[in-house]
Amino acid sequence: MHISEENGIKQLQKGELQGRKCMPTFTKKAIEIALFKLLNEKPLSKITVKDIVEECGINRNSFYYHFQDIPALIEESIIEETNSILEDISGITTMRESVEKIIRRLYQNKTALYHIWGSSNHEQLEIHLMRICDNFAQKYVNGSEAYKNESEEHKQIMQDLLQCECFGQLVKWFNSGMTIDLMEHVDKVVQMADKGLFRFDK
Repeated sequence: MHISEENGIKQLQKGELQGRKCMPTFTKKAIEIALFKLLNEKPLSKITVKDIVEECGINRNSFYYHFQDIPALIEESIIEETNSILEDISGITTMRESVEKIIRRLYQNKTALYHIWGSSNHEQLEIHLMRICDNFAQKYVNGSEAYKNESEEHKQIMQDLLQCECFGQLVKWFNSGMTIDLMEHVDKVVQMADKGLFRFDK
């Protein structure tokens, strides 16, 4: 599921997922869309199950049929959004395009992500942001001319370094209140990597 899918948000805002049209097969998705819509409006600590079900137009029993509580909903929503991002970049061959795609997706729900980051549920977000960084670093190192002659052991070390550097830029972005230019900072990391920053000296 693509949480930031514009059609889903528009349907929810228009009430098209309410009442009878919020059928069981759509209920889970509608709940996740409602969560992110609310997270883009206010902090997680201010969101209740009542808010979510009213936004979605379902009853509390339907919510608890799909999710044990709000933390469980957040965890599953983050997993699905992460999987969607990874699927989006799976066929991309250039690293610049991959970076742009990832950052564009993060910016689509940046307020919601910021509110999760500042909550007690931030650990799940950290875990899956690391998944995205690891995927990017692996593709970069394995596809880069600068590192093609390195041993597999050295490539793994370079992948770990690039993963942690990219994750560090995300942490800086969140901790700055998302005021820094994330694309500019990550692009500089990639430029340094292109110059062999993480390459082992012979």
